[in-house]
Amino acid sequence: MASNFNNRFKSKEGKRAFMNAAYAPTELEYTQYMLALERSAVFVVEEVVPIMGSFQAVYRVRLRQRLCDCGRFQQLHRPCRHVIAACAAIGVEWAPYCDPV
Repeated sequence: MASNFNNRFKSKEGKRAFMNAAYAPTELEYTQYMLALERSAVFVVEEVVPIMGSFQAVYRVRLRQRLCDCGRFQQLHRPCRHVIAACAAIGVEWAPYCDPV
């Protein structure tokens, strides 16, 4: 469990927001801390078998900012395989991350 926590919430801000949300006395404070957590979330996606022509095997995904280290998420305005993996890890739909054409 500890390794999962450290993988999901690498930043100090993320860890702090998670702990504050856990001990929040009101629902409003809980919601505020969870929003802060979502904003600071950086997901690390590691490819087991890197795709040919790719120079790295570990990518950081920032869903809130719509960024991925591979650059395809920003260029194509639709989720790359790393974004889909991050969405699957936290149980959210990837479709909202597609820009309307």
